[in-house]
Amino acid sequence: MRQRVALMKTYRSITPSPCVGCLFLLFLFLLCSCSSTASVVSSGHVQALQQRSLPVRHVSVAVLSPDPRHFGDLTELLGEASRQLFEQTGIALHVNSYQVMSWQSSDRAEMLQQVADRMKNSAGAYDMTLAYAPMSIGQLLSFSTFGGWEGVIDDVYRRHIVLRTKDSRILLHELVHAFLFSETHTDGLMSAARICIIPGFACFNGSSQLSARDRNEVLQNKWRDFSSRVHVAFVEDRISGGEESLGTFQ
Repeated sequence: MRQRVALMKTYRSITPSPCVGCLFLLFLFLLCSCSSTASVVSSGHVQALQQRSLPVRHVSVAVLSPDPRHFGDLTELLGEASRQLFEQTGIALHVNSYQVMSWQSSDRAEMLQQVADRMKNSAGAYDMTLAYAPMSIGQLLSFSTFGGWEGVIDDVYRRHIVLRTKDSRILLHELVHAFLFSETHTDGLMSAARICIIPGFACFNGSSQLSARDRNEVLQNKWRDFSSRVHVAFVEDRISGGEESLGTFQ
C-alpha cells in the first residue's frame, strides 16, 4: 500500500534531522564540485517536444498576494514556470490581473476556499489563480523542523493554487495538476515530496521534467474548461459555494 503522502496532491517537503542535514549538505558540495550533463536537456529535444505540443494553449492567471511588493517576484516565478511548461506541453501562461488579499486563515483548505470566494464574481475573466501565502517566522521554524506543504491546488476545479514558497518547480508541479487527473502523484516532476534543509533551498529531487505518460495525459486535457469541475483520482482539498453552479461533477 502506498503511503498517504504519496496519495496527496499537495506538494510537501520533508526536513531531515540536523545530522542527516549536515551529511546532505556535504553531499551537495561534493556533487556541485563535479561536472555532469545528465540533467541537461538538449535544444533539439526541447524543439521536438514543442513541435509535438502545438497548437499553443494560452492560460490567463490572476495573481494574489497580501503584499503588492511580491508581485514582481511572482511574475518572474510564473514566467519561469510557464517557460518550462510551454517547452513540454505547449501551454503558455500570462498574468491578467493583480489583487491584494489578506489571509484570514493558515489552514490549507480554508485558504483555497478564501481564494475561490474572492474570485467567484470574476469566473470568466481568468483561467487560474496563483495566491501567495508567505510563511511567518513561526511557520518557517516549524517547516524547517517538521517539514510541511509548499503548494496546493483545489480538487474541484483544479484552478486555484496557493503557494507558500517562491519556487518555480513547486509552482510548475501544481500547474501540471490542473491537467493531470488520473493519478495523484507519479515520478519526476510529479513526485509527491522532496527533502529540503531549508524551505526552497538545498532541496533534493529537483526534476522539472514530466514523464512520457504524464505528458501525454496533460496534452489530452490541454483544452479543458477551467469553469467546469473535474473528476480526479483522489479528492482531498475541496472548495464549495460560488463557482459550484458552473459545470458538472462526475
